[in-house]
Amino acid sequence: MAIKIKNKNNKKVSIIIFEKILHIIARKIIIKTSPFFMNRSGLISILVTVLVFLPLASFSKEKPKLAKKYENWLKDEVIYIITPVEKEVFSKLEIDRDRDLFMEEFWRQRDPTPGTPRNEFKEEHFRRIEFANKKFGRGTPFKGWRTDRGRFYIKLGTPSYVEKYMDPDVHPIEIWYYSGVEKKISIPEGKDLHMSALVLARKVSRDLPKSQESRAFQLGKLQIYPSVNNIFQKEDSLFLFLQIYGLNHNLKQAGILEFSFSQEERTLQTIFKNISEYNSDRDFLEEIPLEKLKPGEYTVKVSLLDKKGEEYFSETERFSIITEPVPGSWVVAQTSPPADDPYYAYIIGVQYLNKGELQKAQMELADAYARKPDALDYALSYARVLLILKDFQRVKEILIPFVEAKQEDFGLFYSLGNASQEIGEFGEAISYYQRALRLKGNITLILNAMGECYLQLGETEQALQAWKKSLDTNPHQEKIKKLIKNLKEKN
Repeated sequence: MAIKIKNKNNKKVSIIIFEKILHIIARKIIIKTSPFFMNRSGLISILVTVLVFLPLASFSKEKPKLAKKYENWLKDEVIYIITPVEKEVFSKLEIDRDRDLFMEEFWRQRDPTPGTPRNEFKEEHFRRIEFANKKFGRGTPFKGWRTDRGRFYIKLGTPSYVEKYMDPDVHPIEIWYYSGVEKKISIPEGKDLHMSALVLARKVSRDLPKSQESRAFQLGKLQIYPSVNNIFQKEDSLFLFLQIYGLNHNLKQAGILEFSFSQEERTLQTIFKNISEYNSDRDFLEEIPLEKLKPGEYTVKVSLLDKKGEEYFSETERFSIITEPVPGSWVVAQTSPPADDPYYAYIIGVQYLNKGELQKAQMELADAYARKPDALDYALSYARVLLILKDFQRVKEILIPFVEAKQEDFGLFYSLGNASQEIGEFGEAISYYQRALRLKGNITLILNAMGECYLQLGETEQALQAWKKSLDTNPHQEKIKKLIKNLKEKN
């Protein structure tokens, strides 16, 4: 069963992310699909804490054999959520007491409500494993948690909705959509020299008919059909595609691409190609017959060299050659809009916003909104920038038409409540906050804001009620406790 993950905007199935983009994080919070997703800082905390508690003698050069309990924990229970560094530390512990301490600290660092008897993160994690085993293991020799669907379910939770393609002429496909999975990426500067990740394909089309729309992995008349799992047959040709940005004049004239094929760190085949031989100085497609390679696992490495053979940088990718027939893969991809569509200003603006470059973000998002003012996503992203820049009246001008059109959206009501509160319209702010709560339930951030609004209106009892609800949701709010205490003393 093939699975593809899309964001809520459904615009592209695949994106090439350059080597410079090493860390993918969400805006302000780490990628968060549920309240049980671990904060990235937990990685450092758990390592520091465990290393402080454990004596130096707990580490050895050779990895000790693990008892069944610990092997199951590492390979079955936390395989999808443990970080590589945590895994390395755990595998070097020698005594069971240290392993038990590590496991306790592992879960404690992920506990969203420390100090309480329950660890909601741990409970939710094992609930997902149990659900995956019941739901996704049917018809396979594996337990459900080991399937592709099980892996994504355990890591991301329940998708917002699912589309299924079960046509008898098509390999079964499920597309899982998730809302709120936004990723912050670095946008390489145009003049920087950098290479994209490698894309391996079994098929390309070199002469697509002209169209206003574009598809994933389409460049002009060239359409690349990436291999889903990088599995090839011996008689196949491997089509290898990459992009290099920022080539200077010398590299365009005398630069060299080195294609190296290796197996178990032993180089088997090397191909050199002058950059000047290609029709483009940015897009590079190489067709490489595989007939000389035996079935097995391989690594291909592409390096950029200068005329003296000095390497600037390289990218690698693994692939397999098998003798059995490889079933043809079906690609379901949504076409992208024309190049002048406001969608591109929108996605660029969002990335600038995530980078904190507010002026650039405002320019791009204002342009996207001006050209498509009825798009709620565009308006909300533009409003996010304006809220940070404290242009609260403009936020209301942009978003109120969506309320008048009877749109129901949490972000819409929260943004309007925030803007109204900031300009002193406390009654209106409370009204918007209440509508936001009806959509998402009790959220401490909004309950606390409502309490402040009620206090400004002189409605102390309502303020106390809002803050008490907030404490019921999250009792670890010392600031709110102090506000309640002070308010009661005054009255």
